[in-house]
Amino acid sequence: MCQESAHKKGPSYYGVWIMRVVSDDGVEKLLVTARTRTTYNDIKIREFKTISGVVSFFIGLGFAHVDLPLEAGTSRTHKLAPPDKAPSDKGAGS
Repeated sequence: MCQESAHKKGPSYYGVWIMRVVSDDGVEKLLVTARTRTTYNDIKIREFKTISGVVSFFIGLGFAHVDLPLEAGTSRTHKLAPPDKAPSDKGAGS
């Protein structure tokens, strides 16, 4: 989810993005990948500040492509597919 619209600064694009995880039955959770405590028992949601940071995060999870929302308040949905299995008839018909 884009929280601050993307803007160009030098050769890079900056903004603020957070990740939400939604189960198949619609239960939504905010993704916390790094914990920063500002006060006792306070957990800060991880924010990504560059497009390259978001892309690197998705690549690290195993995604082959990324569709990023660039305007504040917009979001996109990605679903990580299970790894492809080699077909048992590999090479058949060639």
